[in-house]
Amino acid sequence: MDDARPGRHDLRDRYRATVLKPIFDAWKADLYPVLIDASRAHVAALASAAALSPEHAARLLEGLDALAAVPAASLEYDPGVEDVYFALERALVGRLGAEIAGNLQLARSRNDLDAAAFRVVVRTRLLTVAGATVALGRTAVSRARDGRDVLVVARTHGRPAQPTTAGHVLAAYAGTVLRDLARYRLAYEEANRSPLGACALAGTAFPLDRIELARLMGFDGLVENTYDAVAGADYALTTLAACGAALAGASRLLATLDLWAAGSPPVVTLDPGFVQVSSMMPQKRNLVFVEHLRARAMRAAGVLAGQVAGVAATPFEDDNRATAELQADLWRTLDDAADTAQLLSLALGSMIIGPGVPPEDVVASGATATELMDAIVRRHGASQRQAHAVVSAMVERAPDPRVWTESLMRDISGAVLGRPLAFPTAELQALLDPRAFVAARQGIGGPSAGAIDAGLGAVAAALGGVERWLAAARERLDASRAALGSRCGQVIAAAGRASS
Repeated sequence: MDDARPGRHDLRDRYRATVLKPIFDAWKADLYPVLIDASRAHVAALASAAALSPEHAARLLEGLDALAAVPAASLEYDPGVEDVYFALERALVGRLGAEIAGNLQLARSRNDLDAAAFRVVVRTRLLTVAGATVALGRTAVSRARDGRDVLVVARTHGRPAQPTTAGHVLAAYAGTVLRDLARYRLAYEEANRSPLGACALAGTAFPLDRIELARLMGFDGLVENTYDAVAGADYALTTLAACGAALAGASRLLATLDLWAAGSPPVVTLDPGFVQVSSMMPQKRNLVFVEHLRARAMRAAGVLAGQVAGVAATPFEDDNRATAELQADLWRTLDDAADTAQLLSLALGSMIIGPGVPPEDVVASGATATELMDAIVRRHGASQRQAHAVVSAMVERAPDPRVWTESLMRDISGAVLGRPLAFPTAELQALLDPRAFVAARQGIGGPSAGAIDAGLGAVAAALGGVERWLAAARERLDASRAALGSRCGQVIAAAGRASS
């Protein structure tokens, strides 16, 4: 009787058209092959548990093999099914009949199946973004070495602070990339845990081997508690946080590159491929790629904040708001992070570094005044606060240090400290040389060439460790795929059928 009410069918059709179909179309390429592999593993586990006869299991696997040959892109949304899994199940019923295909979901729920499929998609993207980020780290290391002697005026609170080099700044970013990789690795380790066998939330009375299921699907372990397996969403938030931090760091470096490129002379010159000429002003060159990539960082920040709030507002249970609905944002953010790492690596690798800020302009900015203060402490035995007061008063009297002289310093120190302190004008000006300033700072992490090289060596070694971890993770996934194929072949052979 309800169906007879005006608009009932219109409402249902609108729900399908605006919610279910877009999800189906967006997810089919990612989920369809994963759902088939997860179903193969499930059938193999059912066979091991003697929950299916050998013949029944073999026929299911043969049907799944046939469906695996169907390109995911060719799948069309059918309003009669809810999602990609039910499309797969309906196709299997069409091939095998309901008596055989109807047991594909024995001892399984869409809750644990979807949770597993989502984790597989996330882990795949995490390996992609981690690989792109390692390459970015390698590029940052290489270009930091190239920029060791290119002077820049570093800023704090938006104002000139101290001299350093482009290499020192790029080496700092390389360290940031290492921390990004540590967060991606943690996210991978959290995501790559199997919820399979948890069923709706309470597991199953069938003797299903959850460890075998995890092994065949390439998971490194289990989400052991079956309720946690279908209700937990923190792995997704961990992944979003890792992407958000990496994109924020990339955005900050991009802002600095934009400032460097705008200098006269520039600190860096970006490859023309990253530059757009104004449509009206022929002299104008715009680094709009910086704006596009920084917009992705802003989007990631919004997604992270929104999803944390959304998950927090969701009951601790299987709920689309904390599972399915966050996947589109999660996958897109992972793609944004991978794309940004790749594009930033290309920009860094292709840019010209130099000539940088001329030494006299560095002095004029006041950035080397710290060295004069330290020299007063070393030479004249004044305290740091006394020396600070003298140099600060010199800045007030003559903002451009290039005009500082022995007599100026003598007059000001006498007025500030009650005793005159001075350096001969030539020595005073030599103390303000930014190249000497940089070279003198040889401590761990400092801007001198030796300190930069030492730090970059450690970063490069750490990147090598991440590359080995990535290779091992990919090898484990390849081995699991081979193990799944082998196990399915054994099931088919046990039924006396030829393995395809």
